[in-house]
Amino acid sequence: MKIQIEAPWEVNDYTKSVIEDKLQRLGKFNDKIYRADVFLKTGDGIKPNDKIMEVRLHVPGPDIFAESTSDTFERTASEISDKLKVQILKRKEKSSY
Repeated sequence: MKIQIEAPWEVNDYTKSVIEDKLQRLGKFNDKIYRADVFLKTGDGIKPNDKIMEVRLHVPGPDIFAESTSDTFERTASEISDKLKVQILKRKEKSSY
């Protein structure tokens, strides 16, 4: 799977590796994921949970999308990975009928 990370700043290597690791693990639930577009944003800085991540997984059929907000991008990556896993498994369950 090709992973494209976009942010309005330079993303450090540690954050990139955490995001890539979490998304690569989704491949064991659906081996047809060919690309993941990751968008990182920050909020206004007033709230503690202002790290926003959006991920679009490109798979055959409709894309899978999830968004999450947390206080660190590492925690956000974990939360979004769980959300995407649920959607992948639901789609897999529906297609097996």
